[in-house]
Amino acid sequence: MSIINEELKCALKGLSLFLIFMVYQIFGLRIFKFLGFDIANASIFVKSLISLVIQFFLIFLFIYINLNDIKRYLKDFLTNKNTYFKKYFKFWLLSLGLVMITNLIIMLFLPNSLPNNETAIRKTLETAPIYIYISAVIIAPILEELVFRKGFRMAISNNIIYILTSGLVFGSLHVIGSLKNLYELVYIIPYSIPGFIFAYVYIKSKNIMVPITLHFIHNGILMSLQIFILLFG
Repeated sequence: MSIINEELKCALKGLSLFLIFMVYQIFGLRIFKFLGFDIANASIFVKSLISLVIQFFLIFLFIYINLNDIKRYLKDFLTNKNTYFKKYFKFWLLSLGLVMITNLIIMLFLPNSLPNNETAIRKTLETAPIYIYISAVIIAPILEELVFRKGFRMAISNNIIYILTSGLVFGSLHVIGSLKNLYELVYIIPYSIPGFIFAYVYIKSKNIMVPITLHFIHNGILMSLQIFILLFG
């Protein structure tokens, strides 16, 4: 009976991470309007700063919820980081390759199309480059891996169901939240691929720091390429 209770507590804790994350995703800065502070007309700098503060708060909250595990993960990762890098970096390369292939296939059928999420990122990059870089490269890997890999694993023990759920929900939220046309749903596939790979890596490594690091690399390289194109393209 105690084992069942512990499993239930673990699942509820994992679910709570996702629910808190979804509240932020759905309401964002509109939360302040409910509190009596309308910042709709605030400057981009102020909005960006508030968004960063909220995102960092969520990271600290999620780390606190999983503090003992995070301490163990971090200690293990610092000791074995070279081994982890040699063993799992190839999975990021696989992820990148599959994303590129699926995007090329999509472009063949939907030329000159981009998911609205990607368009929004590019626009934000032009108006608030420091904010989007910090948010995408530093915050997102930590926050998203704690939610979609760590949190989902706490709630789902079956490996296949976990990988599929973690990846599909991860990919879907990158597309559906900014969906303008139904054909954009096809972009759930390339957005989900890293989620599948990171979930698999977490199962194998049993250390959330590994997929977080791969996510850092993934977002860092892609965002740096976008900045390079923006500056010199």
